[in-house]
Amino acid sequence: MIALTHPYINDPKYWRERAEELRSIAKLLDDTDAKRQMRAIAASYDRLAEHTQQQSKENKSGEASAASTLIKGADDLMLDQLKESNRSWAARMVSENADFFRRLERQQAPKYLWIGCSDSRVPANTIVGVDPGELFVHRNVANLASPQDANYLSVLQFAVDVLKVKHIMVVGHYGCGGVSAAVDDERRGLVDHWLHPIREVCRAHRSELDDIVDTRARLDRLCELNVMQQVRNVASDVFVLNAWARGQKLAVHGWIYSISDGLIRDLNVTVSGPEEL
Repeated sequence: MIALTHPYINDPKYWRERAEELRSIAKLLDDTDAKRQMRAIAASYDRLAEHTQQQSKENKSGEASAASTLIKGADDLMLDQLKESNRSWAARMVSENADFFRRLERQQAPKYLWIGCSDSRVPANTIVGVDPGELFVHRNVANLASPQDANYLSVLQFAVDVLKVKHIMVVGHYGCGGVSAAVDDERRGLVDHWLHPIREVCRAHRSELDDIVDTRARLDRLCELNVMQQVRNVASDVFVLNAWARGQKLAVHGWIYSISDGLIRDLNVTVSGPEEL
């Protein structure tokens, strides 16, 4: 929610511009539900614009209170649209397969662990076209597999020891904001500590990266190198090593996804046993 002290709260032009931005985005979307959501939110912003313009002609004391009520309504509408989309999705799944949710309820037996980035443009199941229940997923900023991260380690152990996954994919993506933030010399606080391993990767490959003149191409290469390092981290973890020691079939792969064309590229750094480390 926008705070009452926001400088644009009473500016109808601000809300009209936001509405137009959302309509422009909606035109680019293929998903019908997403288009409807964007247009509904844009309509709520239009109402805010109308209201703030009306209130500007009246006393200012009632303006902030009324505007804040409408803003809260817009925020509530955004959440309601998500809930409605959930109901539409659930109905569509059942119409396509009446046993869909009963099957999911009975068991979780994925063959894959996906270690990916938190970026909202990189949804694991969607990218590889599989249903819920087919991927076990762990995501964080910049798809790191840090030996000090208890969250990641817990997911890894559960995937390997309990679910007995066959494949672990570390999946990065070009244009990763986390990778860029790690090396842009800006300070953001706690996340800088999280991204420190990427700076180490950058230092280790400084000569190669310095030879790449184009900034975007250099960052894309760093995204690849980061994935490669995380593959080594996963493959050298004790949970994976123990699995191999007891004869469990398990392979660790390094992939990178391109948001520009929707395709995954295999970096050909697969590790299928300790002898390949």
